Amino acid sequence: MYRNRVSVCYYDVYNYVVTQGLSGTDVAKEASDIILLDDNFASIVKAVVWGRHVYDSIAKFLQFQLTVNLVAVTLAFVGSCADMVRQLVGKTCCNNNGKI
Repeated sequence: MYRNRVSVCYYDVYNYVVTQGLSGTDVAKEASDIILLDDNFASIVKAVVWGRHVYDSIAKFLQFQLTVNLVAVTLAFVGSCADMVRQLVGKTCCNNNGKI
């Protein structure tokens, strides 16, 4: 009855368990993180390449966002400091019109 039912689990570097969906046992499917629906090992390669591409895209997006936000905060700080200096200089060394 259970002849030729081989359950194969493969471990990746990132500790994800991949199980064959058609020939794998139910216990292996429940214990796995990723189940191959077509039992094709090329699907593992495609999934790893796709996952690394998604990870690289997220890393690039975060680097872009941090760079833009750092520049925005720096410009806001420099602008507020320049405005404060302008107001202080304008009050101390102005003529009667309020102009420098």
